[in-house]
Amino acid sequence: MKTRKRRAMSGFTLIELMIGFGMVLAASILVFAYAANTKVSASVHHESSAINMGVSRIRNMFPGRDYSAISNTVLANAKVFTASRVSGASVSNSWGGAIVVAPATLNGIANIAFSWSLNRVPQAECFDLVASVDPIFHEIQVNGVVVKTFPGSLDRTTLAGSTACGASDSNAVTLISL
Repeated sequence: MKTRKRRAMSGFTLIELMIGFGMVLAASILVFAYAANTKVSASVHHESSAINMGVSRIRNMFPGRDYSAISNTVLANAKVFTASRVSGASVSNSWGGAIVVAPATLNGIANIAFSWSLNRVPQAECFDLVASVDPIFHEIQVNGVVVKTFPGSLDRTTLAGSTACGASDSNAVTLISL
């Protein structure tokens, strides 16, 4: 009597397919999370670089620290802002909100400082943006909440709280520098 050899079955079992699908799904989630985080980091880096460069140029333009004549128009004419951010007398930030630079009062002395105000700062970027530009500013407010006073350091607890970088994507940040 002849014995028949059984042909080996090929293919995958249902369990093997489910494990493979789960691994692909987990990898996809990690890739999308990383991509979203990278986008946030890029926006913050781009905006903080523009702010740092702008502050440096402003300080060179006003060596006597009398900022009474500072305005968006003066700064746009001096090419402090990149051309892509300027539209007429308006200047925009990375998130499409306005940037307004104006004379400011610090410790009761008018025009000794200037403010750099941004609006429409998304919640996801608010904390990182403020933390990244903190060293060059003397006073910082987010949505009207003072998170750094002069002299003093950044109050990260208040900044992270719901009253500062709130739950909306329309935060207003005011940075004041000498």
